[in-house]
Amino acid sequence: MSFSLMAPSWKSRVQRLLIALSVLLGPGIPFVFIGHYRKAFIMYVIAVAFSMVVSYLAIYSAWVVVVATLLLLLFYIGSAIAAYALFPRRRSVGTAINIAIFAVTLALYAFVFEPLMRVKMYANPAHSMEPTVLSGDRFFVDRMASNFKVGDVVTVILPGEKITSLRRIKSINGSQVTFMTDNPTRTITNDGRLADIQGRALYSFFSFNPETKRFRSDRFLKDIR
Repeated sequence: MSFSLMAPSWKSRVQRLLIALSVLLGPGIPFVFIGHYRKAFIMYVIAVAFSMVVSYLAIYSAWVVVVATLLLLLFYIGSAIAAYALFPRRRSVGTAINIAIFAVTLALYAFVFEPLMRVKMYANPAHSMEPTVLSGDRFFVDRMASNFKVGDVVTVILPGEKITSLRRIKSINGSQVTFMTDNPTRTITNDGRLADIQGRALYSFFSFNPETKRFRSDRFLKDIR
């Protein structure tokens, strides 16, 4: 009995690579495109459940986010390697159905799961809260925070505006709140309501200086509460 081992063609290798890279869209996506729908579902549920748990634990320590990011990275890499190894695909329900499954999973995450997550990352594009929060800081916000007090740094949608701004609470009078900026060169005060507050700022995760195009190492996990 003789065996003939044929090396995969370049086309097969490219297909494998593209499917593996689709993990960037989600840990279960590569398995959808090779017809392993049960594995895709399991990967998706694990990733969403893990993210939900982390979003609630992240309010206690910045290091929760660091450890979770590393674990998710390993999970994504493992998913890509597994999908690459399982190629060629099983009998699939068709490209159109696969794309529909992909669209549904993204919609579920964006409109159902993501709003339920407690902690969310924001990017600060302005200089109004310097030196507390610098332009280019990526910081986490507790979106379910309550019992706000004077001095809290919060994200808020100010009356008449549609974008989220970063401000410090200057005073609270019942449901009425006065917000202020920290930058001594451009002090601004705004009147609003407690209902306008979107969340309490926790700490910066990392910072990218928009002027020098470099990362600021001193802003890593810096507490801004």
